[in-house]
Amino acid sequence: MLDLTSFTPHQVLISESPDYEGFLPERLAPLLVAAQKQFSFTHVFAAASAISRGVLPRVAAVLDVSPVSEIIGVKSEDTFVRTIYAGNAVMTLKVNDPIKVVTVRPTSFEAAPAEGGSAAEEKLAPVETPKNSEFIGQELHKSDRPELASANVRNQLDRPLASEANVTCSRLSSVAVEG
Repeated sequence: MLDLTSFTPHQVLISESPDYEGFLPERLAPLLVAAQKQFSFTHVFAAASAISRGVLPRVAAVLDVSPVSEIIGVKSEDTFVRTIYAGNAVMTLKVNDPIKVVTVRPTSFEAAPAEGGSAAEEKLAPVETPKNSEFIGQELHKSDRPELASANVRNQLDRPLASEANVTCSRLSSVAVEG
């Protein structure tokens, strides 16, 4: 596997427009396609998230390439490792497309240092976006229960327990412990 810990971006592209409010995929995809064409990027990467799962397939479709989802490793500039069959198998995938559009499972890689970056910022002009959707708003529902994404223990045994004398089964429920 390639060691990506020393990789540092040299440029950060920024584009601001009211059209990008709410991060609607149909509004963000044209911006990424325009940036790829302007800078001739060979690779378009994003952390696997709800937003990237909506945006990157649209970008790949416009660029006429196949998207690669949730890689867990990089072997070379065109060879990636990802899981298949609900994580029960690992495959190595060589991508022959001229542009690689890839989502990355962030937990599979070491975190980048939070300090010390020196990438230059460059403004990108907003691009024309389709007006077939509109961001109305969002609401945050606060629960008393811990958020599973930030829990220390995410899942314990979830299988039936039985005794020999009589068939008494109980299930251990999923438990999240706040850290």
